[in-house]
Amino acid sequence: MKSVIESYTARVNDLQRVHNISPRKGAAASGEVFEQLIDDVVRQYPNLLSLKNDYLTVECDGHVMSNVQVDRHIRKNGSIQSVIESKCYLDACYCKRAVLDFIEIAESPEVSDNVDFVILCGQLTIAKDTYAYYQAFCKKHTGRNFKLFVLNEDKKRNSKRPLYKEKFTLDSYELGKFNDYIASF
Repeated sequence: MKSVIESYTARVNDLQRVHNISPRKGAAASGEVFEQLIDDVVRQYPNLLSLKNDYLTVECDGHVMSNVQVDRHIRKNGSIQSVIESKCYLDACYCKRAVLDFIEIAESPEVSDNVDFVILCGQLTIAKDTYAYYQAFCKKHTGRNFKLFVLNEDKKRNSKRPLYKEKFTLDSYELGKFNDYIASF
C-alpha cells in the first residue's frame, strides 16, 4: 500500500501546478486522482483489471445504448466484479447520478446480480437523509445497496478548502478496507 499512498500524494502535490494552468483542468485532475488510486490498488492484483471506457450495452423497450459505463469496471477473467464511480467529493447531485448509472448498468446482460456497485470519494458533502434516500432508491431499483469508501482523513468537504490547496491525506484504515474489498475478488 506504500506505493499507492506515494502515488496519491505525488498526484495531489501536482494539483496546484495544474490548477495554476487552468482551474477547470485542476478540478478535473482532482477527480482523476481518485480514479488513478483505484487503478493503483487494483494493479496490485494481477488477476484483476481496472478498466476505463469499458462500455456496456443496455436495452429498454427496443431502444439500445452501447456506451454505458462508470469511471471504473473491475474485471476478473473477463467478468465484471464491481463497477466504481469515483469523485473527489460526494454531494447529492453526484450521488444521484451514480445511482442512476448503477440502475442503468444493472440492465446490462454482462452485469450479474452479484456485481457490486461502489462509490469511492475523498470527502462527503451530502446530507445523511439524502444519502439514505439514494441508498434506498438504488436498492429498490437494482436489488442491492451500493458500497461507499470515503478515503480522505478529513471526511467533510468545505468548498473553501479544495484538494489542491489542502492536500488531504488518505485515511489508511479506509484505504485498507478498500484494498481488502478489491482483494476479495
